Amino acid sequence: MTPAELTRLAAARGLSMLAITDHDAIDGLDEARRMAPSGLEILSGAELTVHVADREAHILAYGIDVTHPGLHAALGDLARKREARAREIVARLVELGVEIEFGDVQAASGAGTIARPHVARALVERGHARSLDDAFRRWLGRHAPAFVPKEALTPREAFDMIKEAGGVGSLAHPGTFRRDDLIPVLVESGLEAPAGLVAMSPVTDLDPERTLDQPGRPSCALFSQSTWRGFLRLVDMVENALVSDLLKPASSLVDADLHPTPAADRAHPRAQA
Repeated sequence: MTPAELTRLAAARGLSMLAITDHDAIDGLDEARRMAPSGLEILSGAELTVHVADREAHILAYGIDVTHPGLHAALGDLARKREARAREIVARLVELGVEIEFGDVQAASGAGTIARPHVARALVERGHARSLDDAFRRWLGRHAPAFVPKEALTPREAFDMIKEAGGVGSLAHPGTFRRDDLIPVLVESGLEAPAGLVAMSPVTDLDPERTLDQPGRPSCALFSQSTWRGFLRLVDMVENALVSDLLKPASSLVDADLHPTPAADRAHPRAQA
C-alpha cells in the first residue's frame, strides 16, 4: 500500500494519529502528510535496525525532526549500505546459477529504499521462487545460500540520533525479539522513559508485565501497535494518542482498540529488511 492509501485506511478505522515507520527511511512521510484526510495527524517516524549482542533489533523512532542534518546523513548512509548489500546478494545468486540482474531489484523497489523483499519479489517474478516466503526460505534467509549480513547501527548510535533529532525511541515487537535479557542493554544505550516498548500488538504474544518488569530499568511508557505487514511498508498505527502523550515524561498505557491483523498479512515475511 502507498502512504496515501494507508492514511485513508487509518481514517476509515477511526484513528486520530498514524505513524509510518519505514525501515531506515522517511520517504513516505511527505506523501502521507500531503494526502492525510482531515482529522488524521501524521507522526513522523522511522524504524532503525540495530545490532545488540548476537541479535538484530528494531528501534521505532517517533516524533523525529525529519529535517535534522544528522538524521538525513545517517539514513543516507544506511540506504547506500542497503543497496551495496542488495548488489552483493544478486552477485551471490548469479554465482549460484540464478538468472537475475540488479535492475530487476531496482524495478521491484520503485523509487523506494532497496531491501531484501525487493530481491524476493524479483526472484518470484523471474520464476526462481513460488512466493516471497519461498524466496527467503530458499535463497535469502539467514541460513540460505545467498544471505548477506546487514550492516546496522549500534543501539547507542540509534538512540543518540533519535534524541538529537528531537524524537523518542521504542523497541519494536519485543514479543518476537525474545531476548528479555538484552532489554537492560538497550536501556543502558538510551531506551528510557518515556521511550517505552511497543508491546500491545496482535502479531506478538507478549506479556506486558513480564516485559516491563526488568530489574534496574526505568519505567517505560507502553505504546499500542497494530502492524500492517505489507510488502513495501511496515506501518505502526498508534491509536487514541496525542503527540504530547508520546513525548511527556510518564509511565502510562495508551489504551487502544486493536484491530486483528489479517492472516494474509501475517503470512508475509516478517521484518525482513
